[in-house]
Amino acid sequence: MVKRVDADRSALIVSTQEHASGTVIMTGTQSWGSAGGGMDLTVPPAKIGLAKLNHAARAEVRLVGGAEYVRVDPASSGPFKGKSWLRYAGATALGGDAADTLDRTGTQSPVDFLRTPAASDGVTRVGRETMLGKQTTHYRGTFTTDPTLRKRGVPATAGFDLYVGDDGLPVMLVRNFEGEFTTTEFQSFGGVHAVAVPPAAQTADTSASFGPTHPDSA
Repeated sequence: MVKRVDADRSALIVSTQEHASGTVIMTGTQSWGSAGGGMDLTVPPAKIGLAKLNHAARAEVRLVGGAEYVRVDPASSGPFKGKSWLRYAGATALGGDAADTLDRTGTQSPVDFLRTPAASDGVTRVGRETMLGKQTTHYRGTFTTDPTLRKRGVPATAGFDLYVGDDGLPVMLVRNFEGEFTTTEFQSFGGVHAVAVPPAAQTADTSASFGPTHPDSA
C-alpha cells in the first residue's frame, strides 16, 4: 500500500486536529514525491488566530519549501502595505532542524511513517469496518515520530488507526499523540498538484517575530 500511495503523488484531504484548546478542520491538497511537494489547505481564520488579519470565511495556508505561508487581507499601511501573504520560515521560527523536517515531509506520502520500525513491526488487524461510506480493513499500531518534533514535546512514539479500502488505498488515518488526535480523511488520490510559493512581491516575512506583525492586526 505504501508504494502505491507513493506513486499517486497527491491526495485531496480533510485534516482534523483535536487539541486541548479546540478542534481545527483543514481541507485541501497534500502533494509529495521526488519532484517536491507540500500542502495547500484552507481553514477558518479564527481557528489559527488570524481573525483580525483575514476576514474571509476560510484562509489559505501553504506549507512548501520549508516554510508556511498564510493568506491575509492586504495591509492598508506600513511596511507590509499591499502584502497578501505572511511567511513563517521554519529555519527562524522552529529552528533549522524543523525546517529540514518540513522539506522532508514535502517529499513523503501521508503514510510514509509506516516504514518506521515501530510501525512495521507492530501493526495488528482489528477487522472490517465501514468508514466514510466505504468498506475498509482497520489496522492499529504505533510509529516512531521525527526526532525534531520530539524536541518540541511530541512523544517518541504515537499510536495510529488506519482504515484501508478494498482498492488498497487509505480511507482514513487517525494518529494519537498522547491524547491529541490528528485525523486525515482521504477523498481521492492521484495527479501532480504543484504547491506554489506565493510571489515574493506579495509576501511579508514575519519569521523573525515568530508571529503576525501585520499592521492592521491591532
